[in-house]
Amino acid sequence: EAVAEEEVKALKAMTGSMTDDTEKMLMQNDALRQALKENTLAAKVLKKCNTPCWPEEATAAQVQRLEQLIERLKKANAFDEEALRRFLYKRRKSLDNAIDAIADKTVAAETALAAKTTKAEAKAAAKAAKQEAKIMDVAERNKAAAELERIEAKIKQRKADISAASRDAKAARKELAVLHQQPKAVPSSLRKEMDRIDKLKNVEQKLEALDKLKSGGSQAEKEFLEWRRKTWELQQEAESSEETAKFLGEGFSTLTTQKEVAAQALRESSQDVMAVLRTEGPRYRSKSSINMDQVMTKESWEALTTKPVLATDHLVALDRISKLSQLNELLVLYTKASKPVKAEIKQALKGLGDMDKNLVRMRADVNSGLKSNKSWHDITYSQVEGRYTVKEVDAIRAREDDAMAEILSEIERLTNEFRAKVAAKPAKAAAAGSR
Repeated sequence: EAVAEEEVKALKAMTGSMTDDTEKMLMQNDALRQALKENTLAAKVLKKCNTPCWPEEATAAQVQRLEQLIERLKKANAFDEEALRRFLYKRRKSLDNAIDAIADKTVAAETALAAKTTKAEAKAAAKAAKQEAKIMDVAERNKAAAELERIEAKIKQRKADISAASRDAKAARKELAVLHQQPKAVPSSLRKEMDRIDKLKNVEQKLEALDKLKSGGSQAEKEFLEWRRKTWELQQEAESSEETAKFLGEGFSTLTTQKEVAAQALRESSQDVMAVLRTEGPRYRSKSSINMDQVMTKESWEALTTKPVLATDHLVALDRISKLSQLNELLVLYTKASKPVKAEIKQALKGLGDMDKNLVRMRADVNSGLKSNKSWHDITYSQVEGRYTVKEVDAIRAREDDAMAEILSEIERLTNEFRAKVAAKPAKAAAAGSR
């Protein structure tokens, strides 16, 4: 007990006074007390005395992780102690999620700093910054799929948190505007004290001073103080919610990077599945019987005295299709499917790569030498001048857009179909399919 008392005294010396309830809580929580004592940066930003000064549910591991993140923020010149304290206080009940958001902001700050350094330094800093986004074993499909699901869920939650904070800020601003249209005059008995309070640094300090203000108790004083308190509370809520939304948004680029890394890892570990997309299907093979360039108008083709060699092209290149983020869930479902359903998914992917609307006969020289995996939108008129007209290029671009829309629609349909099949599969089949 004597050691605990000394540690509490040390914490007081480092972070300032604390409430009696806080002291009692710390005396009974050895792990948290020691973690706060050893991690002073985290102890300071987590402290906000509103009984207790530190969140009772906080763990030593959370404090230690927060300390490490703050040290990284300081090195990235992105540490704002007051802003961090307000953010953590507002999210005390979900501390893990709050620290995750700080981790994302840290990575974003490190990446931004890396962009300002020399090329060699930038490479090293970016590598360190992406540590949060690494997949431990890209060779294992199931792990990659689980990681992608985790990150997508995190992104969904982060978007919801940002939206909620923005709604709270908007609601507080709206209510505040109504109160400002119904102002209360400062009673002469309170004018001197209110002048002093108005000069304080922030709304939090003003509210604390208002709590200590002693009034005579007249009706006018009561009405004014009630109005003043409500306006400052709403202002504090609006500012805090706006700050939270901004803070959460600053680390969003990190989540996007994590998703890209996880999706790439899933594709790298799903090569056998993705290879099915590139299989030459019956529709692709049947196109060889068409002896006309389908990019050209019929009149232009017939006017050619020498017909060029033709090849079959995927308007939306298979490489582009294989990288569509819309395929992510289908690949995740594949890892959970039974063997028969796995076979169905492969067959469906084969059909996706052999959609008739996405196949066209065109000049072989343009196909292999220019079009390749590109979009027609990336090919300029001048690049195909003498072979295709402006009107023909515009028409094939529109056909490509239509093909992409149909591909996306088919992916959505397949995802819905196999989501239902995977959810309905017997437990025994699921176990067999995961082998």
